[in-house]
Formats: sequence, C-alpha cells, structure tokens
Amino acid sequence: AQVENGFSHLVRATRLPALVDELEIWLQDILQGKLPGISPTLFDILSGQKNIKELEFIFPIEATLQESALNALLQQHLERAPDEGLKFEDITGFLRGFIDLFFEHEGKYYVADYKSNTLGGEKSDYHDAQMRHSIKHAHYDLQYLIYTVAVVKFLQNQKEDFDYERDFGGVYYFYLRGMVAQSENGIYFVKPDYAIIEALMALFGESLGAIL
Repeated sequence: AQVENGFSHLVRATRLPALVDELEIWLQDILQGKLPGISPTLFDILSGQKNIKELEFIFPIEATLQESALNALLQQHLERAPDEGLKFEDITGFLRGFIDLFFEHEGKYYVADYKSNTLGGEKSDYHDAQMRHSIKHAHYDLQYLIYTVAVVKFLQNQKEDFDYERDFGGVYYFYLRGMVAQSENGIYFVKPDYAIIEALMALFGESLGAIL
C-alpha cells in the first residue's frame, strides 16, 4: 500500500507541470477571446477602467409575480412550449442578484456572465446552436432578461436621455471550456428585444429603478 501511495504521489507530482501549462493555455484562450460585435478581448475589458465585477442589484417586485403570467410572457417572446414552463409560488418582495461583469465600451453598456458548463469534449462543440440549447434548457435566457431589466432600470435613473437601442449593447455569455484565443468560439451574444424587457418590467410592477 505504501508503494502504491508513493507511486500515485509521484505521478501527481510529475503531472503537475503539465497541468500548469494546460491551465495557462486555457486562461489565454479565455482572456484573448474576441467579443462578437466589438473589438476588445475579454482581457482588454477586465484590465480597463470601465467595468464592474460582481455587480449586485436589488429591486422591488411591486406587483405579485405569478407563474402563469411569467410563463405566458416567455412563451410569447421566447417561443417556449407550454410544457417548458417554470414552476414556482407567487413571488412578492425584492429580486436580488449578482452580475458577473458589467462594462461600458464606446458609449454602450454590456452585461456578461461566465458559464463552466460542459457542452462536449471538443472546442467545436461550443457553437452557437449548442449554446442556445444550453441557455434554453437551463433557463439562462430568463437570467439574462432579469439582468437586463436591472441594468436598464439603473441606466434610466442615471441617464435622463437613456435610449435602449442606442445605449444598451447586449449580453455576453462566456462558455469558458469552449473559448479560443482570437476567436468568438464559446461566446454567446444576444441583445433582447426591448418589447420583452418592457413586458417583464410591467410584470415586476415598473418600479422607479434598480438599486445597484
């Protein structure tokens, strides 16, 4: 047993430099990923001045949020089938959460979230259709809609002339296992139609603004 344990320790110690090299390559893939629609890499955004990491938000639900109403909205705007609805008790009070990354680039504001989901064994498995499937299956689309509502409420309070189409850039989901340096692989981008944002805000009771 001692010999076996010693051998296992030796294998782990021998493997460690290779693991460090693999991790370094992976980090470079993540940090040098190209963001669709804009020129900076993720490293450029993170090392710049115009970003907030782990942005906390809280805002009131001024009307009771009912399961049937939210599912009807999602079916209308996200083309969800009736059997794909969410199950929850009526919600009142406040919505609170954390946005992984909120940043500004060339006058537009963006939301970003990191995902460690495994979508396959190869980088090529992290293509747009596969990411869309993952987002729908895990209800990440509702997540980014709530994030967008929070940011829109905040920006409406901060900018008297806030215009969604002009000022809000969109949402990035970084599927970390699929990202490749100097490539958009593993990066999902969406800018929700303002109609669904307005509809969701109405369900929440259209409060005066988010607290961020």
